Amino acid sequence: MRLMRLEGASRNAALLCFMTFALSGGAVAGPQLLAPTTMKVKPQSASVTQEAADPFTVFTPQDMKAFVAAAAKADALKDPMKRCLDFPDPPGSHWSREGITAYCRYIQQPTISLEEFDRLISGGHARELDQRLASWEADPKMHPAAFRKFLMENFRFGDAARQVLIESWKQQSPDSAYAYALSGWNYENLGWAARGDARGADTPQAKMDAMDKLMERARGDFDKAVRLNPRLSAAYAGMISLGTPIGDHDYVAQAVKQGLQAKADKFPIVIQLATYTATRWYGTPAARQWLLSQVEQSIAQEPLLHVVRPLMSAYEAEIDHKDPVGGDWTVYRRVFDDVATTSLLKEAGLAALRHRQYSVAYVYLSESERSDTSDQEVTDGRAQALSFVDQGAADH
Repeated sequence: MRLMRLEGASRNAALLCFMTFALSGGAVAGPQLLAPTTMKVKPQSASVTQEAADPFTVFTPQDMKAFVAAAAKADALKDPMKRCLDFPDPPGSHWSREGITAYCRYIQQPTISLEEFDRLISGGHARELDQRLASWEADPKMHPAAFRKFLMENFRFGDAARQVLIESWKQQSPDSAYAYALSGWNYENLGWAARGDARGADTPQAKMDAMDKLMERARGDFDKAVRLNPRLSAAYAGMISLGTPIGDHDYVAQAVKQGLQAKADKFPIVIQLATYTATRWYGTPAARQWLLSQVEQSIAQEPLLHVVRPLMSAYEAEIDHKDPVGGDWTVYRRVFDDVATTSLLKEAGLAALRHRQYSVAYVYLSESERSDTSDQEVTDGRAQALSFVDQGAADH
């Protein structure tokens, strides 16, 4: 495998294998994802003032006064889940109650810590890991995407030291799809670490060879994981993640097809495809429309899927890694009209803070902290923004 990016006609030709499956797989037509400059917004609620609808105003002082008061009331709650559920939504937004409930549960659900992971594997109790993960995965309402949460919480980056323990898990539980999926996930991240961040032309061949070796091990482990458990969504998501930056469209298409045919939970697969179908990678409007149709088909059964649409919209507006084009901060209201992830809200809030858009910063940093209060950068930024928020004239 070789790291590559395809552009223009080459990129479109490479995408054909994915789109052939996507558009002929019987998916119903879904809503068109529009660029934020032309995105249709749902009708404003009666509580939103005319001033807030002005194209140069994001939130009015009246909006902010009500939001700050409601946020302070929720902040005073001791129970994290109740705080998350009682927290105000962004002014004028249409956040799904089912979606925010699912996301609060996803973020706050218990998972296995690294210390416990080490203890169980070292003590020869790998089967307990399998049993706990399986019980959580079997209860998606209270433990949505539980195995993905375990991966993101503990193995977001490659962990070379713990690969020895992961291999021990595979030996203790040779039929554990979770063990092989984790191994694939870890090998993939180790592969990128081995390659480094330099451009391909500036990367020594030895580093590319080291990456290739680790990626092949990741591929083998992902393949073994889905053979052991064809409904393990996080394994298919890992396969998509592996195939995206190296341009292996056949591998991505295979993962998507197998995952959807196995009727696995869609969230880990779909949120990974949000990256793959972005314009900056291999996406087309037709591919994104198909992906949104997949969201619409399953959103009632999997309300966690509500976070996918804002993510896709943010990618197309490029506000996940850039400031809004032309300083149009109202794009945030359009992108974040439904429930969004803490990380995406954090980036939006910090970007606004850098540009002294204090009301915008306070709203979206507050929403980022709604389900997770552990990020000190968010806490500090939120406090800084609040000190400058215009809440209008004081009542007398």
